[in-house]
Amino acid sequence: MKKQLLSAAVIALAACASVSASQQHISDADQAGVPATAAQSPAAGTDTKPFARALAHAISLIDAKQFDAAREELNALMKTYPDEPSILFLFANTSMQLGRRAEGEAYFERYHALALRRKEYKPGDMLLVLARLCRERDDIAASRKWLDQVDPNEQKAYFAAQIQRSMLLAKEKNVTGALALVDSLEPCTPDDLLQVILSKADYLRHLGRLEEAYEVLAAGTPRVAPEAELLNLYASVANETGRFDVAESAAQLAIARAPGEYTSYNNLASWYVERNVKPAYALQLASKALEIKPDSPYAMDTVGYAQYRLGNLEAAETQLRRAYSQLQHPEIALHLVEVLLQKGERDEARQLIREASAKLDGPPSEQLRKKIEGLQLRL
Repeated sequence: MKKQLLSAAVIALAACASVSASQQHISDADQAGVPATAAQSPAAGTDTKPFARALAHAISLIDAKQFDAAREELNALMKTYPDEPSILFLFANTSMQLGRRAEGEAYFERYHALALRRKEYKPGDMLLVLARLCRERDDIAASRKWLDQVDPNEQKAYFAAQIQRSMLLAKEKNVTGALALVDSLEPCTPDDLLQVILSKADYLRHLGRLEEAYEVLAAGTPRVAPEAELLNLYASVANETGRFDVAESAAQLAIARAPGEYTSYNNLASWYVERNVKPAYALQLASKALEIKPDSPYAMDTVGYAQYRLGNLEAAETQLRRAYSQLQHPEIALHLVEVLLQKGERDEARQLIREASAKLDGPPSEQLRKKIEGLQLRL
């Protein structure tokens, strides 16, 4: 499941007397909640107009994605209002956007501790955020600690917590246990159902039970709003089970639903180049993916392999080496091997094949094993 950083806050400012932190969205498949808080007003007797103006300015900078400037503004505000939850929340958010994850997590914790003093605060969504951040840095015990605090009476957050618990089991390589946990859940809302479909299909896929994963997605996708994440998983599993017409349609629909999301472009392009069909169109799709996410080694790999299919060996080698330097994935290595063999550079090709072979693990690697056998015949 995709793991994205926090989006810019949407904060509603009440007239001078108070500041209210309204909906802050976390775009993550394992996180259904929206943290929200009504921030404490500045101390009695303080002129709130400068505070409100400064906070509004910081929010406008976040919305404009000027995160360094926003962080500076919020840091200055914290010196005057060190215990103002809305500032701490926005500062944590901005830190995450800047890649300062440890700092962001620490300020979310501080925000949570202060917000707990307020009776109307519902902590479930923030507990999920903290659990997710711990999971992403592989601190499973800390993640479970936060999930244990989610109140069952916060039904939406509690359901999302069970999905996160299943992810922790999968991270511990207990994918069968993760699948059993998801199977035991009873979704009450369309979003609950979406999370169950995504999680169940993902775990079945990981276990190599691709036909079962496809059946879950084929039956479940019409029952929920076809979001890009679900469509991308459906397309991927359809492709892996030999249903390329379904995969192609689902990927194209995902692009239409989320034209700014790189995964759909890259998936479809990679499937075209693997089949050696529509290489020029594949290059166009892959280039769009790389434009959206310039640091993605997967997009670099697809661009490079499309160039190879078009006979542009130098351009292909440049992109594939760039991709492999960032991510030593066996599939990227094998794409580079094809280019090197075409150029007659067999010694390096052999070395890359050895590296790729050593990294193969589990059922999803079976196709790559067959590809290695084919490439070895060309050495």
